[in-house]
Order: sequence, then C-alpha cells, then structure tokens
Amino acid sequence: MTRMLLDRKVMIAGSISNGDDLSPMLLDQLEQPVADAREGVIGELGPYYYTWQDKWPDWYELDPHDPPNPPLNTNFQLAIFWKNISQMSYVGHLDLVVTYPNGEQYNIEANENQDKLASPGEGWAVGFSFPLDHEGEYKVTVTLSELVGGAIAQAVFPCAFVGEKPSWGWAVGGGAFLATILTVGLVVSRSSGLPVP
Repeated sequence: MTRMLLDRKVMIAGSISNGDDLSPMLLDQLEQPVADAREGVIGELGPYYYTWQDKWPDWYELDPHDPPNPPLNTNFQLAIFWKNISQMSYVGHLDLVVTYPNGEQYNIEANENQDKLASPGEGWAVGFSFPLDHEGEYKVTVTLSELVGGAIAQAVFPCAFVGEKPSWGWAVGGGAFLATILTVGLVVSRSSGLPVP
C-alpha cells in the first residue's frame, strides 16, 4: 500500500475543491466526461465495491449516498470498475485521490489490475487499499485515462465514514451517477479476490 500526500488542489466536476464538503451539485455530477482523451476513446466508471479486513473475503457494492461505516484504524479496500465503451481497444489506467477527514489528499497506487488492455465492451476491476486512521468522511476522486492518452472520465464520491454518522443524513442527488452505473453481477475472482465484471 502506497500513500503519497498531495499538496495541490484537485479539479472536481469543473470546479476546484480543496477537501471542502461535496455539494449537492457535485453529487449530481459524480461521473464526468473529461475532454483530454484521444478522439474515439470512450470509457465509463462504476460500479464500485468495498471491503475491509473484518469483512474479507466478502465485497459489498458502495452506495455513495450512504457510505459504509468501517471501524477506525482499519485497511479499507476499493474495487473500481471501468469499461471500454469505444470502438477500439485501449489500456486503461485509474488514478485515485483520497481526501481524508482532516483535508489532506493522498494519491493511492493501485495494487491490482492497473494498466490492463480492454477490448470494446470489456473492462477491469482495479484494486486499491488505504488506511482509515481519522474519524470522519473519506472522499475519493477517481480518474480513468488511457495509458498513452489523456483522461477519459472522472467520478467523485464519499467512500466511507469512520465514527458516528451525522444525524442530519447525507445530501440527496446523484441522478447522473445512478444512470451511468453498469449493471453487472458480482463474481469474485478466484485468483485475485477482487470482484470481476
């Protein structure tokens, strides 16, 4: 597991965020197309699955409107699916930035299935893990890009809440996110333990 502190601001859904709360407007724009990709290269992100050591080997689909409530000082694992929906094959790469409750941002390196070739209609589940060592909400920014090209799609969402969740609940929204989720059955790979599309 590698975690690198970022001291730069991250572009999120057309506005700059420095770790402040996700606004309802951003929840409605969880997956955003990014215009840096080569012409004709298209991809999409989702669904997202999570687990932690007390729940292993089971995986659960992540609902960003009701993130899981794992215990403090646990190793959180995400499996993020991406799918090639273009007419050409390409090697996909996921960048994951985690914003911790204290506002610090870390670039998390993938531990499985990074930089894999996908033919049209195919995709991969890329594995990430990071420690939950603060109480509060953890948010992720995930960017799909072509290994030799630019960014294709980006999603921003809360992935976990450590400690007691606020009684006022979570922001409502996410229509764009719900419309872009892939409908797949959850199958666990025997070789890696990650869910597979």
